[in-house]
Amino acid sequence: MADLKGPIDQGKVVQVADTLKQGFPGDAVLDSYSEERLSQFYRIYRGTALTHRIYVSKEFLDDHTTVQIDQLLQKWGAVDRIRDAGARLVTINNHGIQTASE
Repeated sequence: MADLKGPIDQGKVVQVADTLKQGFPGDAVLDSYSEERLSQFYRIYRGTALTHRIYVSKEFLDDHTTVQIDQLLQKWGAVDRIRDAGARLVTINNHGIQTASE
């Protein structure tokens, strides 16, 4: 079970950011921690336009090794799912990937 109060392993935060940077070459990937949602919040910008918003739950990051995170993101087709979602909010957690309906 994840320690919801403790910090997220920064190596895992960077790993997810790197996956996003590879999937969206030339775009800027910014991240911050959302205490309210207990998630790492990633924003992808193309120039000044916000193109994608992704929450990755702290529980997901805590419960998996860096290798498992990479494997799950690939297995779930995270980059394609995020690309397809456009500006709609995407959440990644232990249950998979969900896209908000707008």
